[in-house]
Amino acid sequence: SITKVPRDGLLPAFRSVLTPSGATHAAGEYRAQIRDLAAGFTSHDPKDAQDAFYFHLYVYRWLLAATYFREPMVTARRPLLGNAVFGFTSQLPRWLRVDKRALVAALKLEFPDLASVPIASAVSITDWGYAMRHDDGVRQFMRANLMWDRVRATPLGGLLDRQAFERVVDEFFAAEVQPMSRAPSGLGRALAVRRAISTVPGLGQAARRMEPLLRKVMGWSEPARTQPVLWRIALLSLLQKRVEEGAFSAGAA
Repeated sequence: SITKVPRDGLLPAFRSVLTPSGATHAAGEYRAQIRDLAAGFTSHDPKDAQDAFYFHLYVYRWLLAATYFREPMVTARRPLLGNAVFGFTSQLPRWLRVDKRALVAALKLEFPDLASVPIASAVSITDWGYAMRHDDGVRQFMRANLMWDRVRATPLGGLLDRQAFERVVDEFFAAEVQPMSRAPSGLGRALAVRRAISTVPGLGQAARRMEPLLRKVMGWSEPARTQPVLWRIALLSLLQKRVEEGAFSAGAA
């Protein structure tokens, strides 16, 4: 639920570019890191573990990411997410933590004027899937950092199947895609209804079974997971290049 990856730790798109031994190694490393993280939790209550995993896996990766798409709106709060605050907050007892759903419900009850502001119904995130293929700058960046000679030099290089990797890269850039729709949709309202009935016996299970079909029919299906896998490999390739150039050595500008 929190990691958004299968139990073995490998997204299908990632597994498809690995050798058999590479897949075994990568999955083992992932599971070991998750176990080591869990071993440091002071509580193993499912809710406590869920909150702790979310903090460790998302706060730094999302809110502190260099390309966080809401940066202009939240600069004022970002400095608060330093190591000291992170360490303190991640150890809060449950009675001091607030579930998001409970917080939203309380705000609606106590601040009806605030609750009258409609939830955004149009997608606002960066359309990376389209930009990676059609924006000249982004496409050139991706192509350069996904060249086999560059990727082979990274720690991941020894785990990759070259033929499978190059085939996936070529197929990704050859695919015809349309720009992400920015038109308002009913997805937000549908998700709100799903949350409302998720705990109702019988209805919750039916909603979960029907959700994939509904997303497909309404055009709300998630994009293929090849995109984030290639994006991460490209960033790893760039990092390796900068390391080799001495960008992180002592005395580097």
